[in-house]
Amino acid sequence: MSSLKEQVKQLRSTIFNMLNFTNIYVLILNQKLEIKFANMSLANDLGFDSYKELLGYYWLDFIEEKEINITNTLNTAISSEYENWQEKYREFQNNIKDIKFSGACINKR
Repeated sequence: MSSLKEQVKQLRSTIFNMLNFTNIYVLILNQKLEIKFANMSLANDLGFDSYKELLGYYWLDFIEEKEINITNTLNTAISSEYENWQEKYREFQNNIKDIKFSGACINKR
């Protein structure tokens, strides 16, 4: 039987592979909206050969201008030390449904 440490390592690898090779976009940003993780589907559609090439890029460089304001507003609300950020997030989440990030046009490199 494998050790707990090996099982955790295998689980992390499995989760990474699931996120990396899914046919939906997976994106993780830091507070400055720099890309910390993007899966291969997103990287390829943006014109990159590897998700690693995207690391450190500024996400706002890839989205339509009309979506930049709501993205910045949402980021500020979530990342600030605002007491009721969950409530504020739900408010912005409702707005996102109208913007449809999942169907938004992104700019290739």
